[in-house]
Amino acid sequence: MTDSQEKLHQEVEKLLEEINNDRELDNSDTTTKHNTDGWFREEFTFRDAHTDEFIIRRAASEIEQYATELNITGEADAMAEELFKQYQKATERQFVTELIAAATFYCACKINGVGISPTAIADIGPAVVTDKHLLRRSKEIVNILGLDPSAFFDVGQYIDKYCEELELEANTRETAHKLIKNAEKANVISGKSPTALAAGAVYWAAKREGAKITQDEVAKVSDVSTVSIRSRYQDLAELND
Repeated sequence: MTDSQEKLHQEVEKLLEEINNDRELDNSDTTTKHNTDGWFREEFTFRDAHTDEFIIRRAASEIEQYATELNITGEADAMAEELFKQYQKATERQFVTELIAAATFYCACKINGVGISPTAIADIGPAVVTDKHLLRRSKEIVNILGLDPSAFFDVGQYIDKYCEELELEANTRETAHKLIKNAEKANVISGKSPTALAAGAVYWAAKREGAKITQDEVAKVSDVSTVSIRSRYQDLAELND
């Protein structure tokens, strides 16, 4: 196993731990499933029950709906479909089409620098797509297809996304990026969730630059609980005091 693959394994396990902690400590409804245009289903498409062509069409439909619902443009959806086909060829095991489609879409977004959290996909996906299942299948896809795991821990893409959605000034964005670079040099952020780090950095930078935003506002755009935002904010603040 390469160092980058080992880092991905650690990152996924850390994300899973934070997901568990968030749900225990935070009472927000950010992880509530939604019935989007009848998309919620109790029955799912298993690989061994249908032809490969049927499964690919179903996966493409799932991926297209994710891109539409999350307003993601560019190459992510096309790449996700290609990753799904590659995964299908590379494994003989049974799998749930909807879950693998979600995981390949998440992988494609990360590779294309789209700041998307697993929770954002899980919230609008069918019942089988949970944060935990999505992350574990994504890790498996990275390993089986030999993808570059470094794309999965780019904090910068989340900083840009959160600043844009919060309509923060360029100086706040630059301050948040500098904060993370300093933290990376000090080697104090290894193994921590990129989404939580970005949220904490944006909140810290906003306060530093005099922007009036609350932890709740950051939590809303980042799908990160205020508990995690506060923890990462405190870690980063200590580094820069």
